[in-house]
Amino acid sequence: MRLSSLPSARTTTSILVVLFISLSSFYVGVSIGIHAASCDCREQEETPHLSDKALQRKVEELARQKVKSQLVELCETLSPGTISDEPKASPSRNDGGSPLFSKSLSHFAQGLARVSKVDLMETYDFGVPMNADSEGLDALILYNKKEALPSNKDIARMARHEDPTKPLPLLSAETATENCDAMNVVLINNPGNTRQCFALVGGQYQSYHVQRWLRRPDHGSAPLNPNLSLKLSSRSWEASGRQLFVPPSKHHVEQHQKRLLTYLTESENIKSRLRQTLKKHESKTVIILTCNLGQSELLLNFACSARARGFDLKNVVVFLRIDERVGGGYGTCDIYEEKLMASIPKEQAAQYGDTVFSSVMFAKVLCVQLVNELGYDLLFQDVDVVWYKSPLDFFHDKALPVFDMYFQDDGSRSLRRGIYSDNSFTHLT
Repeated sequence: MRLSSLPSARTTTSILVVLFISLSSFYVGVSIGIHAASCDCREQEETPHLSDKALQRKVEELARQKVKSQLVELCETLSPGTISDEPKASPSRNDGGSPLFSKSLSHFAQGLARVSKVDLMETYDFGVPMNADSEGLDALILYNKKEALPSNKDIARMARHEDPTKPLPLLSAETATENCDAMNVVLINNPGNTRQCFALVGGQYQSYHVQRWLRRPDHGSAPLNPNLSLKLSSRSWEASGRQLFVPPSKHHVEQHQKRLLTYLTESENIKSRLRQTLKKHESKTVIILTCNLGQSELLLNFACSARARGFDLKNVVVFLRIDERVGGGYGTCDIYEEKLMASIPKEQAAQYGDTVFSSVMFAKVLCVQLVNELGYDLLFQDVDVVWYKSPLDFFHDKALPVFDMYFQDDGSRSLRRGIYSDNSFTHLT
């Protein structure tokens, strides 16, 4: 017999206990009474009497009948469905062996574990800077297969939440991932502090990006509206309804096409001349700077500071907008490629992101690519910095993990800078 609900089970149990005590008392009382009566009968020889064994059987039969009749009355008074003769599977388990991971989820979800966020990001270098307020926060590990669970059986049972009274295990990053042959990492934040949720869909194509759906209008800029349907949105949409990355105008497209055509047409000739210049350098690592006339004072400040601290600048290559030796007198290698740099304005940018700023950024990309294609490792930096120590000593440290690129942390955690928060200020390629 199985009780379908806890309150009903407690009520029924209490009734049965009281009934059992009452019937037991009744049975004992009847037995004593009959036994006493049988003793009195022995004193009267002319009165026929039953044997003690017969009386005992009679009492037991009466007691059984009494219990049976009262149980029938009790069951009739209880509400239907309180007691079930047939055992039923617990709806919380759903045939998955765990209250949390039902059979319908087990094709991609077999367990969960907690790991300190700091421990996880220090154990595995995801290539992104860790936020300053990460101490005391946990990351969540979802296991797709039972074989990926930690080897310790007690921990595995906790990860599967087989005992709902126990919390999810808090493990070290090494223990949590000891049996994972592959690990997919999803970096999560909540830009705009929206009412956000995540949909994990198993049994599909392995996607390597996260789709973002927003309750936004089809056109224009307006805040999210809970009355609108969810729409697939690019990463440039903000909760305010503003798009950070609008498509370029026809004028800008044509302008960039002309610059790109010039570069592609002249790149082989430029690389041929550049190769002869770079051969003079003893090292296969060079330092690249790009500068127009408006930034020349910043370049001179860098060169003077480096010389004052005793740094050798012979591996510093400066791509100039003008055919003048701006920093060459301080030991740098100045290069002027007219067809590459002619489209770059001479004046300094009036503000961040204006047309002058964007044009110089385009030149930075091309200069880095040209040197890199010639087989050189390079450190690119802006001209508005000075050195406290030589950065090449850090990048040449054999103890560092091997990466293709190192970037300085931009500091910004905006959509524009995500996910790596990299800045062209300083990077090694």
